[in-house]
Amino acid sequence: MIEPELHDIGKFIDYKTTGIKHNLENYPLQLTTDTWKGIVGHHCSQNFDRYPACPDTFKLCIADDLASSFSRYSVERGEGSLTEEEDPYDFSTYKIWNPSNQIMKQSFITSFEGIKEIYSFLAKNPTAEEFFVQYNDWLKKRAEDAKRGQNITSLYTHSKLTGQFFRILTSDNSSFSLIPEELKGLANKEVDNLRKQKKNKWKLSIVQCQINFAQTPMRARDMNVFKIQESLIECIRKELPDNVFFSTSNELVLIVPDAQEVLTKLRKKVGELGFWLKITYAETQLSAIKPQLEEIQGNKQIALYPELPKEISPPICELCQLSKAKEQPWIDEESGIREFICERCWKIREAGSLLPKFVDWEKMEQNPDVCWVKVWLDYRMLLSALKKLYKEYLEKTKAKIPQDIDIKFPIISEFNQDYKEFLSDLQDNICRNFDLKSIQEILPDFVAIKINSLSEIRLILSIYQETFEKYFPKFYEVDSPLKLSIVVSNIKFPFSEVWRLLSDVTSEVNVHTIGKGAIHLKGKDVRAFLEINLPSKTLLHKLTQISKISSKLGRITLYDKRDRDFLRYEPLRRAIAQFGYKNVLTYAKIMSD
Repeated sequence: MIEPELHDIGKFIDYKTTGIKHNLENYPLQLTTDTWKGIVGHHCSQNFDRYPACPDTFKLCIADDLASSFSRYSVERGEGSLTEEEDPYDFSTYKIWNPSNQIMKQSFITSFEGIKEIYSFLAKNPTAEEFFVQYNDWLKKRAEDAKRGQNITSLYTHSKLTGQFFRILTSDNSSFSLIPEELKGLANKEVDNLRKQKKNKWKLSIVQCQINFAQTPMRARDMNVFKIQESLIECIRKELPDNVFFSTSNELVLIVPDAQEVLTKLRKKVGELGFWLKITYAETQLSAIKPQLEEIQGNKQIALYPELPKEISPPICELCQLSKAKEQPWIDEESGIREFICERCWKIREAGSLLPKFVDWEKMEQNPDVCWVKVWLDYRMLLSALKKLYKEYLEKTKAKIPQDIDIKFPIISEFNQDYKEFLSDLQDNICRNFDLKSIQEILPDFVAIKINSLSEIRLILSIYQETFEKYFPKFYEVDSPLKLSIVVSNIKFPFSEVWRLLSDVTSEVNVHTIGKGAIHLKGKDVRAFLEINLPSKTLLHKLTQISKISSKLGRITLYDKRDRDFLRYEPLRRAIAQFGYKNVLTYAKIMSD
């Protein structure tokens, strides 16, 4: 069986210095393994003598094409642009959201000794897992396509996706029918024509799936729904490892041969938990596969709910409102409050808290404040931002910009890896700056921090801003698809209201402090905002107390030249001119705590 992920291992070899093509067809020693046959025979290009001669190498050729950022067009140079000698290839992966200034002028292997090591590795008939372990660093550094303007995805991502597409195409021989006789006796050009025919005939479905819980979490135990949602996402990823091409804590983008079959399975899974699905899906030819589902003709948008009875007699579950509540009420041991909830929601509470620190915090006599920190990622905005940044990169390389420029699956998969690293790094940075006993991770993009003072919000914003700039500095130049929401509330404050405020992503950075006000900022303004030169705590306290009486009165005080502190308020007035009165006033209240 072919290990499709290894098909481009020859791209580690520098052709200019060794003369060995990346499909290894002109290497003096040859192997007879299926994987080797895939390496030498997965191209239909006139640049190679070998080409697909059996169904598996033919489907590998198509999978390679689908996993490329440039299967529909290639980047051409515009008039007056630099020559190849003046503008050499760049073998490094150029991340359009976080570009590096370093240029890699050749691939890794420049000697025949190095090629022998590759040959020896392949002679062992390695698995894909062994390949990624052995060459992880090279795979992530080396671009799939070394031409400037096309080097925007790594060989790592390209290899992973080629494996996924290959297994999809070979797992369903009825949908992707190809018999050996169709290839028999064909010349290279004829095989290429057959490839184009099959890409226009064979179809796949793209399914964008947002998983939502119907429950309204009120207590610490109700927040188990987040961990159950996380487990559900992971379960789907494990059951459909080759079909998931993008994922977050509540969203999946899948590519499947049969959308209806997958939707039926998903509905059953989420229905057992009382969750519901927001779905967009579309079927299209392989030649038109792309992440922008709304641009595919015939796309459909639906919502899938658990199967419901025609009538639900009272009492109705107070948490999900989708099922009949049990006759026996749930009685809170501490408060004695009685709630009528259904069997599913009862099981969620009965499981005990999967987030134990909330239970501990609720039992504290001082009722501590909790800072809820949630990162949101908007899929549609991501596609738009990547398209703008890619166009900017093409302009920088003086390339002709194709009219039908698309962002394809390899680049969103490349981004997805960095996004997950960003979330992990963000949580690590929070853990380094706060007591671990004060941190409760809820999801990779959602964490709660028990704080002693509102002024600690400043540190959290600073951590986020520094981590964001490390991974996505170019998002400052576009409408960022990443949003930050922070809500500070007492631990006993109803979480349903906290969740409503967390979902308010009016701006790129949003802070709500219960009883104090809100802050809404562009991401690029956070650094300057945190550097506001605030007056003394005494003055801040004075302004805060006045503002409690009336926000307008607080504003009048700031601009009243007769006030004895008028000159000392000057830094605040400058900040207000830049960031707005409400933002600065809320920040002043936070920092005076």
